[in-house]
Amino acid sequence: MLFIFRKLRRSFFQPGKLKTYIAYAFGEIVLIVVGILIALQISDWNEARKNRATEIEILSNLRKDFVSNQEDIDRLIENVSEDVDELEELSRLLHLDPKSIDEAMFDGLIDSLMFSPEYSPADGVINSVVHSSNLSLVSDQELKYHLSQWPSKFGDYARIERVRYEFLHSAARPYFYEHYPSKNYRSTLTNPISIGRSRHSGNLEFILSDLKFENILVEGTGMSRAYLRITKDLREYQALLLNMLDEELNK
Repeated sequence: MLFIFRKLRRSFFQPGKLKTYIAYAFGEIVLIVVGILIALQISDWNEARKNRATEIEILSNLRKDFVSNQEDIDRLIENVSEDVDELEELSRLLHLDPKSIDEAMFDGLIDSLMFSPEYSPADGVINSVVHSSNLSLVSDQELKYHLSQWPSKFGDYARIERVRYEFLHSAARPYFYEHYPSKNYRSTLTNPISIGRSRHSGNLEFILSDLKFENILVEGTGMSRAYLRITKDLREYQALLLNMLDEELNK
């Protein structure tokens, strides 16, 4: 075999065959380069196909989480809206004669100052995406940007939620523990077992004329309105992400 190649090489260097040898060598180089380029192109295509498959899986999982999150935040908005309505009704009672107010109605209103509904979204997938190299797999630049902003958006919501929670638990709850029987307002909640009403009555005349209660009510109403606004803003942001995810998955 080696003898044959040596013979061919010598034949190329015979007079008049140098150009043939150069053309042959150039052709070999071209074939090698083309082969390498084709191999690289196939490798790139395979890598792009794998990345797209991974991207689709990530986007699908994100969509599942945000569909669930939208359902949860819709329930939260409904609850917080009811709280705001109840607080506004309590504010109206400040201008009425306490003796004309039904204590059972009052019981049903003050739970808006005692409990703070919270939102705990499914965020495992998005946190793993945002805080890893997986974010680079998202091909749509606008979607990638909005996904990267999620921690900041949720952080804005969480700060308002925490402020409201701490106010209700540090100011409103201690006030009512001191001036109103817990059994009464708890008996208005939907529980499997009714605990009944307290044998003690709340002093509505004192509470509705107390400046401290009025201040708690004013602050609580303002915080609840702010909480409702930031929750609606977060819902709109989630809706935006869902729309963008749907568009990308339907390509």
